[in-house]
Order: sequence, then C-alpha cells, then structure tokens
Amino acid sequence: MDLNRIFCCFYPDILLRLFLSAFLGGLLGVERTHTGRAAGLRTYAIVCCASSLIMMTNLYIYDTMGASDPVRLGAQVISGIGFLGAGSIIVTGKFHQHIKGLTTAAALWASGAIGLACGCGYYFAAITATLIIFFSMHFLRIVEKKMMTNEHNITFYMELDSLESMGLITQLFRSMNISIENMKLSRPFLDTSQTAVTYAVILPKRVRRTEIIEKLTENEHVIYIEEAW
Repeated sequence: MDLNRIFCCFYPDILLRLFLSAFLGGLLGVERTHTGRAAGLRTYAIVCCASSLIMMTNLYIYDTMGASDPVRLGAQVISGIGFLGAGSIIVTGKFHQHIKGLTTAAALWASGAIGLACGCGYYFAAITATLIIFFSMHFLRIVEKKMMTNEHNITFYMELDSLESMGLITQLFRSMNISIENMKLSRPFLDTSQTAVTYAVILPKRVRRTEIIEKLTENEHVIYIEEAW
C-alpha cells in the first residue's frame, strides 16, 4: 500500500478514518452516557478520533521522512491513555474504601485501540472490536446484574462505627436465617474506630432484598451501606 498516496492525495480515506473512529468511539460512549458515567459520548469520540489521527500522523511521518518507527506513537497512545482511565475510576463511601469506574476506564483504553486500528486502515477489525465491546458493555452488564441479583444472592459493602459492630451485623444476618457466603474485612481506619466490611450473603426465600436493605440502613451502627455489583 502506497501510504504517501493515501495521506497526501487520497483525502476521502483520511476523512473515512477520522469520522469512522469518532463514530465507533461515540458508539461506546453512548452506553456510558446512558448509565450516567462522567466519561460519555464526547469523551469516547474525542479519544478514539485523536488516537486515529496520531496513528495516521505516525504513518505519514514514517512514509515521507522514514524517520519514525511506524508503531512508536501508537504505543504511546496505549500507555498514555491511562491518565484518562485513572480519572474515571472513583471511590465511594464516607471513608473512600469502595471502587467504581473500572469498566469505564477499560472502555476508554479500548476506544484508543479502536482509534489506532482506524488510523492504520484496519477497518474490519475496528468495527468488529467495537461491536464486541459494545455488546460486552451493554448486554453483558444486564446479564452480570441478573447473575448478581439472581435468586437471593447479594453483596453489601458497609462502613461501621466500630469493629465490634461487625459482630452485631453478623448476628442480625443469622437471626434472619441469612447465610454469609463470604466476608471481607478492610483494615480498620487508623484515625478512628470505624471499619469497613463486605458481606456476600444468600437470602432465604421469605426475606426480600428491600427488607434487609431497609433494616441495615436503619441500623444505628451502619454509617454507610452500598450494594456492590
């Protein structure tokens, strides 16, 4: 393939690469916008389009000057996109012990890779990857949520006023015949007596999710509670 002809004369191909990358990135961003994430349509479209431009620029420099590794700038995109991913990862809870945003960060990184594929003209792979990632982000999220809410399995992240309160919460579960499948205790906070614990429990058929959530929310020892997905 004559890259010089493509980038110097074949302007429709340049437009195709940039617009296709922006469209594919925006497609992923639509799902994130729909779920209320900070990094949405605009962010994904910009990242993907810019990645495509960087790859095209790298190929142009290599073809016209022969002074650049054809994959060097692309490698920098793959590693450099991490700063956006890190910004999309947030922690929740009063004491910031619960993490969210990993899927958004992963999708941002993937949108950069899709942009690189568009930039070098690998259209089929870029479109296929976009469809697979979009399916994973949208439809598998529904499946994942159903799996985690299937039957009576539920996971709670809680911040308690003291380490001793963990025993009281455990007793509450047992009094309602709730089986504790797994329990993870975070290190007690150094400056206070509070602590954080994650419970994976199985609710009996007669106990509804809303009922146990309401009881835990009203418990005087529970400072913060969140259902983990």
